[in-house]
Amino acid sequence: QFRAALDACVNGTFGTALLIRGEAGIGKTRLMDELQSIAAASGMSCTAGFVLDFGTARGHGAVRTVVAGLLGLGSEATPDVAERAINALVRDGSLQVDDALYARDLLEMSQPEATRKIYEAMDTPARTHGKERVVAALVKSSADNRPLLVAIEDVHWADRETLSLLAAVTRATGMSRTVLAMTSRLEGDPLDAHWRSMAVGGTLVTVDLAPLSPADARSIAARFIDVTAFADQCVERAGGNPLFLEQLLRGARDPTDGRLPASIQSVVLARTDLLSAQDRRAIQAASVLGQRFGLAHLRALLREPQYDCDVLVRNVLVRPTRDGLQFAHALVRDGVYGSLTNARKRELHVAAAAIFADDPVLRAEHLDRAGEPEAARAYLAAAKA
Repeated sequence: QFRAALDACVNGTFGTALLIRGEAGIGKTRLMDELQSIAAASGMSCTAGFVLDFGTARGHGAVRTVVAGLLGLGSEATPDVAERAINALVRDGSLQVDDALYARDLLEMSQPEATRKIYEAMDTPARTHGKERVVAALVKSSADNRPLLVAIEDVHWADRETLSLLAAVTRATGMSRTVLAMTSRLEGDPLDAHWRSMAVGGTLVTVDLAPLSPADARSIAARFIDVTAFADQCVERAGGNPLFLEQLLRGARDPTDGRLPASIQSVVLARTDLLSAQDRRAIQAASVLGQRFGLAHLRALLREPQYDCDVLVRNVLVRPTRDGLQFAHALVRDGVYGSLTNARKRELHVAAAAIFADDPVLRAEHLDRAGEPEAARAYLAAAKA
């Protein structure tokens, strides 16, 4: 189905939006990885973003990442480089002169002194409309040069602004060679009737992923262990959820008492208990930083400047990304984070707040999680002033 959608985009004049839905751990991310590989092999350009429930870029950073990708900016691009990229699109007519205001906002850049008061005087609907127009224009400009895949994961955590911008991208797929692919959990899926009315103009194809069949689950299990009876127990306990099945099978290599854990969280904790004290402290600290984190921030939180995550990566608990590291799955991070005592959580969040002193939003989030909401509000107010 997805190959057909990508082929139609590459060989046609317009694209479509794809929504992949399913319970946590059902394989949405794995499917998105494959989709991006197929798109790249088809000659499409790809840009991707994640919506996170906590940490850097909470709720809205996916669009910022995508916009930066459409502008050809890397994660380390300076404001001057970003400004030159915006001005280049204004000069070639892809963006209007006033669109530079909205592009800077999408990239979370400061406005120049000459235009700051103008932008601050705009009401929220005007800014929202302008940002929607700019996102659509950037998508169309990129797709005019080369068919485009925009991949956004975990839309169920998206805030209102992100949802409105995704609706704008969906509309743009109806006018350009663009495929927008999104993932969402079934429970709490925000792409409801209201959102779909905002996205009119683009075609949305929804694919709901079902649990693995017993035969497919056994096929996966056979790659891990050759003890048929135990593999069948894992298959039955996992209930067709591939993440749970994988975690059970990886844990089976180091069985404790022969009993199978009852949930993904419990099997993750059983596996982390087998780590060294240093690696166990590291994964606990990482869980406080959020689903995605930087190695430098983790080292600072641990106060271990030479620490690396090699053991955690080998155990498929975290995996490297282009600009850092992330947990193998949100449920892995949730399991580790949920195992911390309240006192330990508070201690780590306070320490993390100090690390992110130059990021008012992120520092406030950590202060809030540390049980200091008044300090968080005061810090945000001072930063805005």
